[in-house]
Amino acid sequence: MWKSNVDIAVELETVEGVDSLEKAFSLSVLWKNAVYPEGYTADKSWPVLLKLCEKGELFASSVRETYIDGEEADFYLALFSKFNHHDVFFSHEHSDIEGVAALLEREILSGRIRLPYRFGRCLYDRFHDLAQINRPNHLLPHDVDKLLEGTPKGVYQVGNTVIGPFGIITSTEPRAIYPNLKLPLWHCEDTGCNTIHHVDLLPHQTAINRIFRGINRQAIDEFGPPSEWKEELKWRHRDSRWENGRKYSDVIEMIADCIVGQERLALTAHALRGVGKLALRQILSKPPRKKSNSEGSPDEVASRLTPEEQLQLLMYLDDGSLVEYVDELVAKKVIKIPLGDIRRPEFSAAGRGQDQRSELSVLGIRSYQPNAISNLSALIWQAYESEGVLNELAWKLRQAGGKSPRESLFNYIRDKGPEVVVKELVLSSAALTKRICTEVKLALSHVTSSDDISVEKMLWKLGFNPSGYSDTLKRLKSRLSDFNEKLLSIPSIDTENDREAIRSVGVNLFVSLEEFLDSFISYNVWLLHNDHFAANRFHYDIDVARRSVSHALGFKQEGDEVVVSWSPKGNNALGTLLQYLNKTAVWIESLEDENRDFLKKPDSDLPHYNDDKLRPFPFRHTQLWADTDLTELIKHKEGFLSISRLIHQAGLASIRNGIDHHRDEYNFPDADRMIACAARLSQALESADINRYFPKQFWLTSKKENRYGVVEYAYTDYANRELITFGPHFASGLPGQMYNHPVVIAPGNLLGYPNSQLMFWLQERSEYSVFWEDYPKRRKPELIKIDSPSTLGLTEAEAEAEAETDAEA
Repeated sequence: MWKSNVDIAVELETVEGVDSLEKAFSLSVLWKNAVYPEGYTADKSWPVLLKLCEKGELFASSVRETYIDGEEADFYLALFSKFNHHDVFFSHEHSDIEGVAALLEREILSGRIRLPYRFGRCLYDRFHDLAQINRPNHLLPHDVDKLLEGTPKGVYQVGNTVIGPFGIITSTEPRAIYPNLKLPLWHCEDTGCNTIHHVDLLPHQTAINRIFRGINRQAIDEFGPPSEWKEELKWRHRDSRWENGRKYSDVIEMIADCIVGQERLALTAHALRGVGKLALRQILSKPPRKKSNSEGSPDEVASRLTPEEQLQLLMYLDDGSLVEYVDELVAKKVIKIPLGDIRRPEFSAAGRGQDQRSELSVLGIRSYQPNAISNLSALIWQAYESEGVLNELAWKLRQAGGKSPRESLFNYIRDKGPEVVVKELVLSSAALTKRICTEVKLALSHVTSSDDISVEKMLWKLGFNPSGYSDTLKRLKSRLSDFNEKLLSIPSIDTENDREAIRSVGVNLFVSLEEFLDSFISYNVWLLHNDHFAANRFHYDIDVARRSVSHALGFKQEGDEVVVSWSPKGNNALGTLLQYLNKTAVWIESLEDENRDFLKKPDSDLPHYNDDKLRPFPFRHTQLWADTDLTELIKHKEGFLSISRLIHQAGLASIRNGIDHHRDEYNFPDADRMIACAARLSQALESADINRYFPKQFWLTSKKENRYGVVEYAYTDYANRELITFGPHFASGLPGQMYNHPVVIAPGNLLGYPNSQLMFWLQERSEYSVFWEDYPKRRKPELIKIDSPSTLGLTEAEAEAEAETDAEA
């Protein structure tokens, strides 16, 4: 009789040794989703290891004809992989579950069976590099062998059972990270499609596979669909925990996809110094591994491990420890995350409805949930209530208004803003701070006072996205102001002390100025020279921008008897920067007369919506300048040339050389020249700043929408200046507007369409960005079949026949 998961939950209340049953189920999942080689036969010990229960015996007798003499072990493995129909087949009390686990460990470590390593991009890149396959929705068994050859052992967790390159270890934290033979492996050639397509890995036609299919089909034919044992056993470990959803439900996937290379090595070494260090070293030295594997300093031990071994070792730890360790390394900048960068796993295991996914930023890792204002209000109320100080909260809210204390709290948050609320209502009390930090998993060591960083970390954990800005322009303007004030404070430059005072502020000014010119030149060349739709997907990366200068203007420039070379690493001297500034101006001035047709993309590189008559697609060339409206391009040129002229008129090179330590007093520039330089430079900076010729950050602060769908967006820069843009976009292909990422907003309206302002998400070079560089890759299969029924369990001939049938249809 069919049983729901509710019926099964009731039944399990009377079952003894449920932990053993859960482990048996975990092992069944791992055996079922393994890749078996051609000709694989089950170990002869299977009938000894497993004991059928009474109902299992009845079921087995009804499907005996699915196997022949000599295949009893294969039958038992197939039956264990199925595990149940309306009842579980095996007695968990009389079966040797540890023996099944040991056998699985041997088979995995010896390479007889495999679990694909689905994290990162190893298999994605391998699939892309395979010879063109006209079956993009599935791989035939021999192609699966090619795909997996030489790749790492898969790392998965079912319940507390973790499998990987160390074999089987038992985690302190149950999780559901199941192996799967339907993997996300490719992106299609359509540049307008960002969906990753899945591929079924078809099994070899082993006796086990044949018997499994026979058992499954016969069981469904005779008894109907299976009962919901798997649903109940999968989530049983959560019955008494996470009733309102699991926080940090994909912290393992976060570590696997977002903390890579040296950063994961550092995290592993940090864990080897933590509270679980002895248990981790015992795992490393447990037979068949050598005792020497666990010897040495944490850094030495971690450096000997592969990335997959590091991941499996970290999976031993509970979520709270992992969150704490990641936060500590981010705070120390060992895990380096650029400002505005938010990392999320590429693929997370399926969770339950209220589970909260993880996000990683410069402020640490958080368990994200929407409605941050409501979360803040609820946690503050809960904290004051738990501490028995609701009267104190009412006193603090006495001016907020409201019909009830809860309404007053909402009013207070709305009027004061989250930053002030955290400072005044939370961080003002050690007990309240401790309660809320415990709830959001923020170590008290990260909340040292009511300083801005502590507030931002708490707001981030609560679901807010605190805005942060680069200080490049602010610092440059401050140094320019200091330089100008110093000049005005010295009536006459007569002594070495006068020159030294000017020189001390001038050196800092020119350091900032070189940084400004590097970004100014790189950004403006990158803006016009790149394909932002297909190549960089509207992401601005200063390293890519610097390389664009070399591509567009050349690696070398000839000046007055001097040849200068552009450094894509950014270490360009002032003279080089001024030469390339002049060349950039010449290049931009020439664009309006250039032939755009040479840069046209082939139709195959355009997205599927490129011929929309109502919303034009503007990105039809491989360089943006060729997509611009000519009138807007001329305006852009004039703005850039104006800034460039002011910089050249400032006479920076002569001033910089004149104040150098090695110059004599007669070559030191006079005050009038330096004051004029500062004035022109100030004018150039303001123009580049206000007109957005410099790549500064903007954060979306608010939006308004009327009943007709007209949207007004308000963006704010580092100086709290507001920029208003409107939506929806008239042109297609532009990215959406989001609160949680800073953007660079291009000058003017280069595309010339209404409501079609160009914006770019900031992306800085990091180990993470290098790891995911050139992702997604585009491939053009001969036959694209998306969201098709799974072909798992079919023979190679059956899979080919199904593909042919679909092609004919």
